Amino acid sequence: GAEHSKPIELSEFMPQDKRERYNYLKKLQLPFCTEVYQYDHGNFMGKQYWMWRVPGMASDRDTNKTAQIIATIAKDMPTYHTRAMKRAFIDRYDLISTATPTILSDIYQHITGDSSAPPTSASKNVRARLNN
Repeated sequence: GAEHSKPIELSEFMPQDKRERYNYLKKLQLPFCTEVYQYDHGNFMGKQYWMWRVPGMASDRDTNKTAQIIATIAKDMPTYHTRAMKRAFIDRYDLISTATPTILSDIYQHITGDSSAPPTSASKNVRARLNN
């Protein structure tokens, strides 16, 4: 039978809106069988989705392999927050705040414990001023 494939992270290909994302997954049709795993970050961060190919016959599927794939995804869950999550935060609070995106980015990093490097030298300068 077919092997289990390596999981791919789907979130970057999916719509941001929850209803549209649900419909996207529901209507997704592929010429092979798959399994989907979702990880819920909670709050405004939403969910991340992974999909991988599985054998077409249920009797050929290995539940231990599925458990291993999910354990690997959970173990490798990024410590550093993705750009998409940071962008969602900035977009959301930019509508109700007069703070610049650089300040919002610093706020995001402070409240989430995001230890990824700042994307620009301006962000580095702001972070340095706020930490003093």
